[in-house]
Amino acid sequence: MTIKEVREKNETCTIQQEESDHTVQGKFHAESKLMKMELEKKILEQDEKEGQEREKQSMRNKEEKKRQLRQVEINRLNAVIKNAEKLSDSERQILAEREKERGNQC
Repeated sequence: MTIKEVREKNETCTIQQEESDHTVQGKFHAESKLMKMELEKKILEQDEKEGQEREKQSMRNKEEKKRQLRQVEINRLNAVIKNAEKLSDSERQILAEREKERGNQC
């Protein structure tokens, strides 16, 4: 083998090695990018799931507050009914009118 042939062979090997290195780097870059995209997708899914949980909790809190308000109103009406037995007819009439007005306001 002549020096020229050896040099050409070395250049060919060097070029092939560089191409191989670029291919490996490209694969690594693609895999890294894919992993990053998968991680971002998981983060978005987690954020969405947490948002849904917050929404559900908010709805439960609102329903609980409504239930408590209804219970307070029921307790108030029960107290009015209990006390109404002790009132005279005119006092009952006045109380009934107040309750009617109060009901119309709601």
